[in-house]
Amino acid sequence: MQLRHRGAPRRGRAPALPARRAGGDAAARRRALLAGLVPSRDEAERLVALDEAAFCAELSEATGHALGAVTGATRRRAFPIVRRHAERYTGARVALVGDAAHTIHPQAGQGLNIGLLDAAALAEVVGATGDAGARRGLRRYARWRRGHNTAVMAAMDFFHHGFAHGGPARAGLRNAGMLVADRSGPAKRLFTRLGAGLAGDLPSLARPLRAGSGGTPGDDPL
Repeated sequence: MQLRHRGAPRRGRAPALPARRAGGDAAARRRALLAGLVPSRDEAERLVALDEAAFCAELSEATGHALGAVTGATRRRAFPIVRRHAERYTGARVALVGDAAHTIHPQAGQGLNIGLLDAAALAEVVGATGDAGARRGLRRYARWRRGHNTAVMAAMDFFHHGFAHGGPARAGLRNAGMLVADRSGPAKRLFTRLGAGLAGDLPSLARPLRAGSGGTPGDDPL
């Protein structure tokens, strides 16, 4: 969806990307692209059904006028976010990577991360076998990536349901858990490295470079 707005966005609070072209006029500089998540299908359908003026007023209020006053919006579209995981990653000279193999809640950008790791792992096994469709290499790829992807997807489901749902009791447990995690140095560093794709059984293309290694993958200094 593309928005038109009036006034300068508040620094650090704009929830949208500028939709501008080099050398654009003032009107073009006051446009932005927006994608967002809502908690339920009913809420998504309600927002899509609003007329333009009502939607712009509600969006301005919901974002704390981070863009200034929203004055116009193009057609709105809604689609469900569905968690899916392929039963098999490979077939006869076929391999699934990224969103073809798994879809995940778009929290923390992990869908992109695990998709890139899929591609790097597949490239490594293909390079090792010399045949892109060799059954042995494809089976190794599937074993390599399925376990890691399953763990990441489960973790993202946990965070999504923990932060998006529940009343005061769940919020209290969630906050206590986050406090414990924040104070547990080694565990916190491990989770941070896993989330950033810097730990685990990584393909060689995804391993951090050693300082002064001249491009040799290895352990990073974190």
